[in-house]
Amino acid sequence: MQEIEGIEFFDRLYDLLTDHKKQLFSKLVKDRTRHIAWLADNLYHEQNASAIIRTADCFGFCEIYVLEDKYRYKVNEEIAMGAQKWVCPKALHVENGKYESALNIIKSKGYRLIAASPHASGNTLEDLDLSAPLCIALGSERHGLHPEIMQQADGFVMIPMVGFTESLNVSVTAGILMYRLRKRLTEENIPWQLTPEQEKEQLFEWAVKTIPNAHKMIKRWLEEKTKNT
Repeated sequence: MQEIEGIEFFDRLYDLLTDHKKQLFSKLVKDRTRHIAWLADNLYHEQNASAIIRTADCFGFCEIYVLEDKYRYKVNEEIAMGAQKWVCPKALHVENGKYESALNIIKSKGYRLIAASPHASGNTLEDLDLSAPLCIALGSERHGLHPEIMQQADGFVMIPMVGFTESLNVSVTAGILMYRLRKRLTEENIPWQLTPEQEKEQLFEWAVKTIPNAHKMIKRWLEEKTKNT
């Protein structure tokens, strides 16, 4: 695992937080998980992207990837309610409409790629195998999941529906999936918690986003270290 730049100054930076923030971060990090990640494919409406980020934070999910081909990921701060500070989406750029390299990045992290689609024969939320890490792909509002994602998927998950409408809004789909799968993680004997190293990385990321001028301080500390070596 590649070390996060500046994390060697973790203690130095973390000491700058208030006691309240330290206690809050230490409590919330215990409920964070990377066991299930999320992939948003070319979301057009910033309202949906922001709602997914907010929901992910509420249910303790750390890892969100955003595929950017035709559209760029944007945050609507009124909808996200600051969640983008605690869950930072990782943009994966699609070159020339080819998804393979971006999807390989996700699979190289040990995730099985699971496509959420009402039009594919797949598992339900009750029988989806959670024994190994997985990344659930959510389709765009206009076109659903890209055909290459469907082809590269290791499996599928669906939310059964009984109405005339064929599909849910993508942010609603994300909310249902996140709630139910989070519930299963906590109820079943699945090692979903962060490792001590991952906890430290998460705490460091939150500290950087909380402390004013944190990036400038880390840059200065790194320069001082270089001069002294």
